[in-house]
Amino acid sequence: MPLVGRRAERDALRLALDDAMDGRGHCMVLVGAPGVGKSRLLAALEEEARARGMLVASGRAFTVESGVPYGAMADALAGPLRALEPSALTVLARGADADLQAIAPGSFADRPMLRQQSLDSDREGRARQFWNIAQFLTRLAGRSGAMLSLDNAQWSDPSSLELLHFVARQLGRARLLVVLSCTDEGMQSNATLRRVVQSLISEREATQREVSPLTQFDLTELLQRIFGLAKADAERHAAALYERTRGNAFFLEHALKALLSEGRIRHDGVAWTVEDVTSWTLPATARDAVRERINTISRDARRVMDVASVLDRPASLDLLERLAGLDAEPLADAIDELGQRRLLVERRDAADAVYEFTHPILHETVRGELSAARERALHASVASALESLYGEHAYQHASEIARHLVRGRTLGGDQRALAYLMTAGSDALALRADEEATRWLSDALVLAERLEDRATEAAALEQLGTARRRLGDSEGSLHAWRRALEHADAVGDGLARARLLAELGQEAARSGDAELGLTWLEAAEQAASVVQRHDLMVHVRVARAKTLQSLGQHAAASSLMHDTLPVAAALGDAAVEARVHQTLLQLYAWTGPASLARHHGALALELAERSGDREVAWAGH
Repeated sequence: MPLVGRRAERDALRLALDDAMDGRGHCMVLVGAPGVGKSRLLAALEEEARARGMLVASGRAFTVESGVPYGAMADALAGPLRALEPSALTVLARGADADLQAIAPGSFADRPMLRQQSLDSDREGRARQFWNIAQFLTRLAGRSGAMLSLDNAQWSDPSSLELLHFVARQLGRARLLVVLSCTDEGMQSNATLRRVVQSLISEREATQREVSPLTQFDLTELLQRIFGLAKADAERHAAALYERTRGNAFFLEHALKALLSEGRIRHDGVAWTVEDVTSWTLPATARDAVRERINTISRDARRVMDVASVLDRPASLDLLERLAGLDAEPLADAIDELGQRRLLVERRDAADAVYEFTHPILHETVRGELSAARERALHASVASALESLYGEHAYQHASEIARHLVRGRTLGGDQRALAYLMTAGSDALALRADEEATRWLSDALVLAERLEDRATEAAALEQLGTARRRLGDSEGSLHAWRRALEHADAVGDGLARARLLAELGQEAARSGDAELGLTWLEAAEQAASVVQRHDLMVHVRVARAKTLQSLGQHAAASSLMHDTLPVAAALGDAAVEARVHQTLLQLYAWTGPASLARHHGALALELAERSGDREVAWAGH
């Protein structure tokens, strides 16, 4: 589909493609009303990029608050990653395979799961992860240029938006164009999207373009191009259509389909004939037009659409078979009917066929027509069907299943739901998808309290404290950890006590109360010694040394780390020993002598590379 109409947008997007091909990477944000044609414009740009030989990584967010970490980015990267030969991926990734696999696990289904890195240093780990992915995309785009697009960004998960923000800020001279599309309302309702776009625009890393409705001139050009009308006839019909559609592309499509079905537009085998459309009455809104279309479909077809409307991704044929409650032949007839009416579109891949709505407005309208009771029942059915479909691997898809359990209100007294919520939260935390982790862990905490499951309540509080700390909510993290510490003391869990005191001490120091931080860290070291966890004791001493340094007590900090070196060496764990040398590198980098900083830095790098701890190696470099 060529870029027709919308000359200003078309020219701007083509210039953006030119810039990307010339090594001037950029980010564009397309904003407009629902149905105005953003998705069509984006699809046309992707087609033009492919025609130029560029690689296109195209993703779409499918529903509000899906909660699946990096779901939108995984959708975009799936095609390019699967197309790469393992050897080419190894060359392009340059050791970042585990980071790519964490972001898009579905693209590595036939490859072994790589070891996740330690999360001891959250800030460094997240930065390293995002940097590696940005560098991979830059190298991937290096030969022929690339376009990374995300449609319906207003529905995206927060972690995908944060990653896109980082990538867009690293474009520099990369041959990469990043394009987001979203609705005006979505920009206002999605706080993460709004923050990301405002940040990029303020730093001049992105430009925002309003996608306006088609003009009457655009409609004239469209009618001439599609139906071969003379200019005078095209202008007359364009004026009538514009008066009724106001140039909304989705509404216009429905108008043309209705005119075709009524025979007002027809083809006699030689040429098109377009009758006078001035007397034809359109529905009041685009959603009214959708309702008119879906009210005429069969009962079986409507059942399939209802099921598809509650999913947060394209519906696989396997999933529709399990949920629609139809035998094979009626299901096939229903899917064929929806395809013929252009309500669902079928896409095939190596594994299965999947079905998605042809337009977000269609998806929203069908879902909006469901009663609360029907929507709840469908979500509960989807959760059960997904469990059955994934079998023994169900907990690898915990966030997807948990979302439907929450929407299906199957939480009252249900340990099954609690297990999925906790797994979803823990998985999101491991991926540093902290907003999603906070959401799942908060839901898990509420349910654990209702079920009086104290062990799970304590685990949820500990992890929730970590997620809130990463989001900058110091007060929230301290509150969660204090509550978790009460649980640990109540049951005599010495190891949990040591961990939580360490977290409280570090957070107190980070938030400005270094003296309180030291008090808690000393208590944490004593608790770790009682349970004979010398690895945790080393971790706490590292935190103590950094806190002492922040108070200007360099000699005490250095002495503490030198005393800790033999303890770390005795553990026989190169990663733990590397972190002690890394801390000494940081201490001497501030005060000198430089020779000692270099000495400990070299040892930290050697030990980190031996242990495979890329975070320490990255920070050391």
